[in-house]
Amino acid sequence: MRKTKRILWICVAVACSLAMLAFSSFDRNRDLEDSRNIAMRHIGHKLLWQNGDSISVVPAVIQIDRSTFRLSFAKPFRFSTDSLVALTEHEAAKGRFPKKYTVKVYNSGERLAYGYEMPALDSTACLGRPQPQDSYRLDVTFTDISESSNTLFYASAIPIVIVFLSFGFKRSPKIPESGSQRKSLKIGAYEYFPETQLLVIGQNREKLTAKEANVLSIFASRQNELITREELQNEVWESKGVIVGRSLDVFISRLRKKFEGDENVKIVNVHGSGYKLIVSAS
Repeated sequence: MRKTKRILWICVAVACSLAMLAFSSFDRNRDLEDSRNIAMRHIGHKLLWQNGDSISVVPAVIQIDRSTFRLSFAKPFRFSTDSLVALTEHEAAKGRFPKKYTVKVYNSGERLAYGYEMPALDSTACLGRPQPQDSYRLDVTFTDISESSNTLFYASAIPIVIVFLSFGFKRSPKIPESGSQRKSLKIGAYEYFPETQLLVIGQNREKLTAKEANVLSIFASRQNELITREELQNEVWESKGVIVGRSLDVFISRLRKKFEGDENVKIVNVHGSGYKLIVSAS
């Protein structure tokens, strides 16, 4: 009798937990969709901006299904594969992209022009190859959304597991997950890991602060390009409400010191405009 009551209370508790899980999962998925929509539009803005287009309206993001988002450009443009990978990794470093996603770029003839998957099982293909001018379409599929759709299905087995455990069955040992490969960005002799905010050269590994990592992620994604002070301030301090110009100078100065190990890497001040991360050929 006592055992029956115990099982009943366990099932009731689990049922309540599943209901809460369903509601929280719905809200979380909606928040994630909004966040990824914003990230896609931000990538679209950067791609146009890198082509010298600061006037065209960034097209609306279309959600094809639960896990795929599409950005179609009406005007032709060129892009570098390195730059696109760096842009998506920058969004991942800011938490707006998950660790697992697939990017496919189609040209105006509906042919796959370029694509890659993160985390990459090997080095990302075709890096360093500029793509010709065309009207491209960008499809990004987030693997974690597809996987999360099975959460409630697996969670429904919890009551059965608990009942078995209550009768003395031993829990099966959990198999540890293998560590996922971490993507790095090459900056001269340095390697920068946005996900862990680590800057590495040789045996020297330095952990960056959150603000330093945000600033460096912008520079790393646009090496040898002019980045205005306003863009850096808006990108790094946009959620804080208060922007102090002196603060940006402090972080730039810190980053300069961190690159003293490679004379081919310099952050230079372009008077009256902004900054450049200059990476010279060794």
